[in-house]
Amino acid sequence: MPIGLLGTKVGMTQIYNDEGKVYPVTVIKLGPCPVLQVKDMARDGYDAVQIGFEEKPRRKATKAERGHISSEMESNRRKKAPAGTQFLPKANCEPQKYIREFRLEKAIPRVVVLLVP
Repeated sequence: MPIGLLGTKVGMTQIYNDEGKVYPVTVIKLGPCPVLQVKDMARDGYDAVQIGFEEKPRRKATKAERGHISSEMESNRRKKAPAGTQFLPKANCEPQKYIREFRLEKAIPRVVVLLVP
């Protein structure tokens, strides 16, 4: 099941095969792509993985973007929650420039869930 990749286009080049035929090639810079959020059917109504690419300077990130990934910033909703309420852990990484969500057809494999601390 292909999920997807996040990257930026660096440029174009060409490669040659053994017979000397030229093929155009796109050069893409990929990863690292941290897993920012894991969504499941029980909690969100669908299965998905949210990943980010390319760190954004903290001074350029909004407070909402920083709070989405940082466990240091705690929302009022979390503070006022009844005792025993379980919230999913946050990614604890730098804010990301590009954030995409990839929907999954089946439940998330246990390996992906372990990537989120």
